[in-house]
Parts: sequence; C-alpha cells; structure tokens
Amino acid sequence: MQLYLYRLMERTIRREGPSDSLWDQTFDPSTFRACLINDDAGAKALLWLLNSANHDTIESTFGIKLIQATALCLVGEGRTDVWWDILKIQHAPKATKDDRLMNQKYRRIRWYNAWLTALLEARAFWTTEQNRLNEPLAMFQEVVRLNREERTDATKIPISGAFHWIENNLPWYDTRHINVEAWDFFADFQLRFLSIDPPRARYNGALLQLMHPVNRSADALLACLRRAESDEVRMEVLTRMPKGLFHLMAKKLIQYCYESGRMTDVRWTLDFSHLVRLEQAKLNVGEARGYKGWAQRRTGRAATPGEIAEGLAIDAQGRLIPTDFQGTAEDVRKRFENISKVRRQSDSTHTHITITNTL
Repeated sequence: MQLYLYRLMERTIRREGPSDSLWDQTFDPSTFRACLINDDAGAKALLWLLNSANHDTIESTFGIKLIQATALCLVGEGRTDVWWDILKIQHAPKATKDDRLMNQKYRRIRWYNAWLTALLEARAFWTTEQNRLNEPLAMFQEVVRLNREERTDATKIPISGAFHWIENNLPWYDTRHINVEAWDFFADFQLRFLSIDPPRARYNGALLQLMHPVNRSADALLACLRRAESDEVRMEVLTRMPKGLFHLMAKKLIQYCYESGRMTDVRWTLDFSHLVRLEQAKLNVGEARGYKGWAQRRTGRAATPGEIAEGLAIDAQGRLIPTDFQGTAEDVRKRFENISKVRRQSDSTHTHITITNTL
C-alpha cells in the first residue's frame, strides 16, 4: 500500500524537467482522487488486511503507516460506508510473539485509536471546506454521539487517540471559517474528558477560550496563571509543562493583551513567564515526571574565546548558556552595547595589524 502511494504520487505530480526537485513540482489532488477511485486501492487493502491469514499479527494490524495509507485511500475514494465499518469491527488483535514486547498488552483499543486518528488526518487532507479542521471536528462529534446513543460500554469506539490529535492541533490552527459550534462542542467535551487531570483541563480550557474564533477572552488563562504564582502545586504543573508549549501559550496571551491595550497584563505575563523559565531551569535531567516530554535543561556547547570576550553567558564548565531573550529593555541594550564594543575593538586591532604587515 505504501509503495502504491509513492508510485501514484509520482504519476500525479506534473514534472517540468528531470532536474526539478519535489518541492518545485505541482500536485493535483483531483487527479490523485480520480486514480484512487479507479483503482479502488483503499477498499482492496482493507479487504486484504481483514482476510489475510496474517491479519492478527502486529506487523499488519498495528503497522501505523499501513493504516494511515489505507485510510488516506478510503477517504479519497469517498467510501463513507467503509469508514464506519472500520470503527465497528469487533477486532481484537492477538499478542505478538516478539520477545521485546512480551510484557505489553496488544489490545483492541490500539487498533481503534490508530484507525480513527488516521481517518481524521485523511479527512483534513481531502477536505474541500475553507478550514481543514471542520471535517475532523464533525467526525469526532459524530463518534462521540454514536458512543452515547448506539453503543454499549463493551462496544464503544475508543477516542483517546483522536482526542489528543485534535487537542494538539485545534488551539494553534487558523480559526478563520472554522465551525464555531464544533469548536464549542470539543471545548465542553475536553473538560469532561480530562476531569481526571483537573490542572490540565483548566489550562487547556482557558487556552481554548483565549483562541476562540468568535468570543476570545484572556481572563480565564490570566486567572489560572495568577493563582499559580502563589500556589506551589499549580506552579509545579507549569514548570513541568513542555517548555515550548508554555511559552507558545504565553506568547499568544501577550499578543492578545497587547492588541487589546491591556499593557498591565502584558508586563505581568512577561515577568511571570521569566519566573516560570527560571523554575524550569532548576529541573535536573531526568527529574521531570508525570507527563511525557516534559522540559529538561539543555546542555550548550563550549564557548569560543571570542564569545567569552563578548560577554556571552557561560556556565562553570565554560559552556554557552542558551539565550532566553528575557530581561528588561535596558538589559538587552547593555548586552548589545557590550557586544558591539568588543567587536569594534577586535576590528580595530585586526585593521592595525593588517596595515602594519602591509607596511
């Protein structure tokens, strides 16, 4: 199936010359879809997967690339009936015989999570709507409704994988032309789904309010951050949050407050972000726990003599401390003045030596 997709892409990309790179070529989705419908590739791949003698092995049933490729073809072919059939199949893959995975349970939930997430990704790829997340949001809402009304506890479709896919994409994606009702549905569902993790539910809910396509509000997120300033438990949640995620959230909050003329909130958020960064820097390598991928301090390279002369920050071992771009405007001005002064002196010395050698 993956090889089929590669060959199909080659045929549907118009080549202007043998030396053109893939990035300079044009892709025609309509030609791609026509080829898929003609070949019926997705339906054939799924039929083989379910009827093959090896369909219960981990190589076929949890080959995530195979599942993604098959889902892409099925959605491209417009086989809406097959989408739901996949999610209703009572399939329980057997445990693998691989010694490396003997202690892991290979459960049916992984099968459903992989398929539902792949279908959401495929619908985002093939959508003709102005916002690519509208169809994935609609499908997720339909699966939740199906679980509530038509499925029993034993046959409910697991949605954790699809939920996390939307959770990671929705706040940062373009909100123009997005379905506001579907956005609000997911925001309400998120609070219930994450009820076992209240801190995460609060921050995620506040973030969705900040990025709301129609009624944006920074009050909820500011309230959460201000409570964390005097609460050690809440502060620990922020310091163990992925560094990039926290600072992206803070950046969006600062931008919104600045555009709204709330300069007091801008200054407070800048100071608080610096405080969180200092707390994150105290975490030792391997200490972070609780969530996967929590921020850990990065080790810099050894500083050169020129960088030391410029006054760049280094640690006790002579390694560069990564620039955090924090501090007041006065601090930044002094830092650049010092660097410029050292460089001027270096250039002057180099010029003097060059002239002397020439003479």
